[in-house]
Amino acid sequence: MKQNDFIGVKFPNDNKQYFAVITEVKQGGLFNCRFVHTGSHYTFQQFSGWLEVKQTNGNFPPGTRTNEVVLYEPQQHSFGAGQLVVVTFEDGYPYLGELLSTAPEWKIRFLHSGNEYSIDAGNLAHAPGKLYDGKRVLEKKPFGKGASLFSTAIDKIIVLEISGRSGPVRGEFEAKVNADTGDPLAPNLYENAYLRAEEGKAQDIFPINADDGATMTIFVSFHPALMPYTFNPLESSVIDRSTSIYGKKSFTYKKSVNALHFDIEVVFDSTTLSNTTKSEAIRTVMNEHRKGSSGTKGYEFGTEISGDIFFLEASGTATHTRETTSSEETTTGSSDASSTGSESSSSWTVYYPVGLDIKERF
Repeated sequence: MKQNDFIGVKFPNDNKQYFAVITEVKQGGLFNCRFVHTGSHYTFQQFSGWLEVKQTNGNFPPGTRTNEVVLYEPQQHSFGAGQLVVVTFEDGYPYLGELLSTAPEWKIRFLHSGNEYSIDAGNLAHAPGKLYDGKRVLEKKPFGKGASLFSTAIDKIIVLEISGRSGPVRGEFEAKVNADTGDPLAPNLYENAYLRAEEGKAQDIFPINADDGATMTIFVSFHPALMPYTFNPLESSVIDRSTSIYGKKSFTYKKSVNALHFDIEVVFDSTTLSNTTKSEAIRTVMNEHRKGSSGTKGYEFGTEISGDIFFLEASGTATHTRETTSSEETTTGSSDASSTGSESSSSWTVYYPVGLDIKERF
């Protein structure tokens, strides 16, 4: 993008395309432009996948973002019907239009208004009742058809693979990727709240438009399945979306890599409880440690006991028994009691998840 190029912009919740001429290009992705239909001036900042309004006297306020932007640049070609041309009138203002014909005189339709003008051999414009009727044309410059400013996106594969204390974990990811622009309100480069990982692994297509070496951050929240991990499961498990285990990781984007593969490990803490049963030990830990965070990691427990995220080790001898049912105990994935038998109580060390440790494998 450079001075005197044109852009066609669609703003959010507005299907109309507005055309502007670039008046100044600055450092840091900033540029000034003038929208030709109103004369409004805008300062935009260009990010890896969108433009953001930074300053304006127009209708769309600072903070407005859009990625529906077409860039039009000068291009050497002969003038002919269907070609684009920028016409500059005697007041110095340029306008982008489409040539309808060139003989015996020029006929042109301007893109911002749809108005049609004829231009005679003496370079005088004619359009009865219009602003530039009878005005002189100073310059006619050929332009290209235009291309999306953000059309260079490359399809990558994003892969999330999660493991716990004893192997893969079954569940569902919420994942998003942001560019580290310093703007907390910047749109996500990638977002998917329903990445199912029935066998501990999920993947998706990630269209990305970014410079090689750009710094990004991936944010992951994992919701465990109520059923424990099973190789090649025959049916989908119910997901406990009230329980979230989360983490984030900054990484350097490598344009040459086809798959952005992240290995994710559930991080555990532990506590020991005495004179209790297995299921009661887990419930106690869930109630005492309902929510927590530390650095880039954190967790929040719901009310269900998920099959792959709590682990117990006996750390004492039995002290009493009570009647139980197999349906109650199988939710922990570690029962040895029958529906009519009894469960031994003891001291238990409960390992519970406190976050995700994320490492890139690319």
